[in-house]
Amino acid sequence: MHSLAFNKDGSMLAAGCYDTTIRLWNMETREPVHALIGHTNFVLSVAFDPDSHILASGGGGKEIHLWQVSDGRMLETLRGHTNFVRCVVFSPDGKLLASASEDKTVRLWRLSDGALLHTFDGHSHGVTSLAFTPDGRYLVSGSRDTRLRVWSM
Repeated sequence: MHSLAFNKDGSMLAAGCYDTTIRLWNMETREPVHALIGHTNFVLSVAFDPDSHILASGGGGKEIHLWQVSDGRMLETLRGHTNFVRCVVFSPDGKLLASASEDKTVRLWRLSDGALLHTFDGHSHGVTSLAFTPDGRYLVSGSRDTRLRVWSM
């Protein structure tokens, strides 16, 4: 497993797996709920939206998938990266999704329609991690170039 994420109240755990699947578990019963199938390569990152209704995932297939948590249905596929997607993270208000890639970019997506809003360039190596500030005003990216970049929203 490459990535683990709990939903907001800790009742559900998502695991992004090397076998291209995402596994969802009910933490109260410790039972598997869904096996999400749709990635063409390993899954490197999973993240729940703030309301725990949507799960985002990214990985070796260069695409980002959005999933309905309640039934495991794939809602949308976001394309634009040209290399592995290393990290996905939702904005605190749940309206935006940021993705980081080995293609040295950070991309910002609007969830209401899947539109690519902006591509942030500035790293000289693959981008491996992302975090929004709690107020959502800034996005910070970390890279194998050993640099942090702070992007204004």
